[in-house]
Amino acid sequence: MGYNMKKLSKGFLIGIIILGFSATCLANPLSNLFSIFQRDLVINVQYKNHKNLIQGSEVYLAQDPKGQKTLIGNVTKISLVEPTASNVEVIIYKKYKEKIYETTRFVLIDGLFAENSKPYIIAIPSLDPSNQTPLKSGASVKGFTFLEYKFAVAGEELTELMDNFREQNGELLNQFEQYIKNF
Repeated sequence: MGYNMKKLSKGFLIGIIILGFSATCLANPLSNLFSIFQRDLVINVQYKNHKNLIQGSEVYLAQDPKGQKTLIGNVTKISLVEPTASNVEVIIYKKYKEKIYETTRFVLIDGLFAENSKPYIIAIPSLDPSNQTPLKSGASVKGFTFLEYKFAVAGEELTELMDNFREQNGELLNQFEQYIKNF
């Protein structure tokens, strides 16, 4: 009777484990199976100045233009590369790593612009859907301070505006040349 009870309890335990495992894999069996083996995304972000960023500082993902953000990771290590440059090791939780692309910008929000005066990093994905190659673990990317990011965005918008202006003026110039030729 003791032997059968051991066998029954062992079979019951194995059954519980199998049911628990299969329950997590019901929605999307293949991706959930592989998620067991996935690890967090670890990347290096280079900043000119890490602006009082410390180990454990939070990393957020900007989700929409209204400023909504989601906590996706944290800073694990900060080291000086040069006297004027810092390497910040960031860990992105595996749940969010598919949302981080090679074109994602890592913007350092320091005490002046932070909500509660503690510096943090915000990952801002590109709005261009054509270039969404996932960032690989171990990658190094350039980080931006908040002001550098704002200047870069303003510069991109100005460049786009100037290109549109140049295109419109080219069309007007062509129409004017045609008018002179015909006149």
